[in-house]
Amino acid sequence: TVPFAAFTTYGPILADARGASGLTAELMLSVFFTASFAARAIMSYLEGKASPILVFLLTALGLPAAALSTTLFQVVISFVLLGLAHGLAYPLSVGYVAESVGRENLAWANTVLSGVSAGVLFLTLPILGYLAQSSGLPAVFLAPEPLVVALALAFWFFKTRGKVLASSPL
Repeated sequence: TVPFAAFTTYGPILADARGASGLTAELMLSVFFTASFAARAIMSYLEGKASPILVFLLTALGLPAAALSTTLFQVVISFVLLGLAHGLAYPLSVGYVAESVGRENLAWANTVLSGVSAGVLFLTLPILGYLAQSSGLPAVFLAPEPLVVALALAFWFFKTRGKVLASSPL
């Protein structure tokens, strides 16, 4: 949620700073959402089987690509990388929610997921705004990077631990 909030809010501003006209900067969001839609279409074709590590990797590459970009083309590449990650992240999240609760609690769990996501956005955007104003646009895209890495490591740890526990004779 945090990387995508940063990107959808500040991506067009970054594109403008890299030489795009206002219209072009806004149209570049179409690149992001087209990549997101393509990822969801591919995921539908793969019957929901995509690697969460791919989401983390695309995000971990896309954020610094945006922060370190010096040309409009480099910004477009970051829009594509983060758009693909965005398209994969939500279906995977919903899938994990569905797998972790019983059918009778699914609506409640999806509501909690949406509420937590909205709460994180509500808290994150002012912080990112302050960061953009005080440290510059690149900081907005670099700030979520440690969170992405920490989540990837936590996901890997719990996924690995779950496999070890599942194969345990106890």
